[in-house]
Amino acid sequence: EARRPAERPEPIPVDCDLGPIRLTGWLTGASGQGLLDYRLTTAKPKDWIALWLRHLLLNSLRPAGVAPESCWVGEEETILLGPVEDPLPRLAALAGIYWAGLSQPLHLFPEAGFAYAERLQKGQDEERALSAAHTVWVGSDFSKKAPEGQDPYHHLVFRNQDPLDADFEQYNGLRSPGHR
Repeated sequence: EARRPAERPEPIPVDCDLGPIRLTGWLTGASGQGLLDYRLTTAKPKDWIALWLRHLLLNSLRPAGVAPESCWVGEEETILLGPVEDPLPRLAALAGIYWAGLSQPLHLFPEAGFAYAERLQKGQDEERALSAAHTVWVGSDFSKKAPEGQDPYHHLVFRNQDPLDADFEQYNGLRSPGHR
């Protein structure tokens, strides 16, 4: 007997008031088991961020018949996120950050911010977390990647200043996915 693919799940309608913005559209990729995302690569901060936002949205909508769990599958790892209690304030806080970013440059950088949040999640103090973020921002002799601070847009906006300051710590000190 031939195997048939599972039916493609219907997109979930979204209409959320998040304070400064109203989020409308469709949440795709959800089934009875929850939300599934994938990319044929190793997980990058942008994958964590996208999954976390979609996961918070799923948990705020709580559609019938859909588990409030999310899974991201990559080449070398799988990220699993469980149910989140009271996700709307977290989404609203992120919407507020987005809103602020429409009128001023934010000290919010995916790679350095992820390094900072990851260290805090592992119980390291803010000084060690900030040191890890600086390594990602300026690079090191041992890194294969270009430093995030060398991005032409970051360089243009933040030239002659260290953007990994109190504003950076405020935005990136928000608890990262999986942190309770």
